[in-house]
Amino acid sequence: MALMIILRGMSGSVCINHPDQPAVARCVTCSKPVCAKCVVKADGHTFCSGTCRDNRAKFQAGYKPKEDSALAGLMSYVKLLVALAVIAAVVLFVGGKVLGIGACQSILKIFGL
Repeated sequence: MALMIILRGMSGSVCINHPDQPAVARCVTCSKPVCAKCVVKADGHTFCSGTCRDNRAKFQAGYKPKEDSALAGLMSYVKLLVALAVIAAVVLFVGGKVLGIGACQSILKIFGL
């Protein structure tokens, strides 16, 4: 049954290394067709070579799944609020202390600054 799944869509394809041999699978990394002699199996996947197998393993090792979407959304919202608070504080300080803008001075007095 598994061989039938691999063979589906391979009719007419030949191996990249042995043009006289029919291809039985395609590499999951580069999609090159390979014959039964050339197939490299690892982690339930089919590869054309050890290089493609290793490249996929390196990619998988470096892949970091996204954080939980609810937590990531909350954290980005908190970061935005903190950034806006810092910007507001700088504007009030510069407006009240440096530029002498009355409205900013009034707000600074409320906070005792």
